[in-house]
Amino acid sequence: VAASYFALAEMDCQRKNWAKALEHLDKSLVLNTKNLKARNLKAIVLQKLNRENEAENLLNQTLTIDKLDWVARFLSDEKLDCDSQTKLDIAHDLAKTGFFELAIKCLENNLS
Repeated sequence: VAASYFALAEMDCQRKNWAKALEHLDKSLVLNTKNLKARNLKAIVLQKLNRENEAENLLNQTLTIDKLDWVARFLSDEKLDCDSQTKLDIAHDLAKTGFFELAIKCLENNLS
């Protein structure tokens, strides 16, 4: 069930329906609180809803759960020192949810 709510949230993001995406992510996270993908997507959605402090707090909590979560680190403006395949995976997940600019930013992260 948690995965279903997450999939709905991904579709909501593609449609830029941030309120509905947040609702579905909250339901997903009730059932699986440590789902890193859901936590990171929720942080992006919170940013879209101009709730930056909540997004930042969520990312900090996520990094407490997993210090090596590359997505949370990227969303926290850390330079990605991961391999190219990991960057491609992150970019794919971001593009799949309609966040193309973030996907491009991820791929360009270490080019400068």
